[in-house]
Amino acid sequence: VGVIGLGRMGRGVVNRFVAAGFGVVAYDRDPAAAAQLPPEATAVADVRALAATLRSPRVVFMLVPAGEPVEQTLFGDEGIVAELEPGDIVIDAGNSYFRDSVRRAAALEEKRIHFIDCGTSGGIGGEAEGYCLMVGGDAEPVQRVQPLFEALAAPGGFLHVGPVGSGHYTKMVHNAIEY
Repeated sequence: VGVIGLGRMGRGVVNRFVAAGFGVVAYDRDPAAAAQLPPEATAVADVRALAATLRSPRVVFMLVPAGEPVEQTLFGDEGIVAELEPGDIVIDAGNSYFRDSVRRAAALEEKRIHFIDCGTSGGIGGEAEGYCLMVGGDAEPVQRVQPLFEALAAPGGFLHVGPVGSGHYTKMVHNAIEY
């Protein structure tokens, strides 16, 4: 699995994947963040190297700030979409606005690339306790990557809540209640 974004939650996600036995290829624009990866994970210099290192069909987890950083990571001049192929899966596990997720999914669907939006709750404690994952997307790609979600989730903390956009919508409601 590829992971883009190695902030506190991104590192926690990488560590849970490694602990579950998954191979991980990771990228962060800050080389110091990549230096903190466990030795079982492979750090790469850019998102294109990440895509080239993964076998097809690729699965790419993004934990980058919502808005323009997600746009650039996906569709920018050095974005990963240019390196992906039909059947690959992109999972936005950040706090993106649900309507942006629907729009991004439609753009990726034209390229036959699957998009899953995953509202992720748990903060830095999620690494030890597991995360609560609110997942939106088509059933087939969600089922394909369900073992990844189960590796990240706290017991009972994974739920496929509906079509694309519903994961980030549910997380927005969760945040409103929480705050």
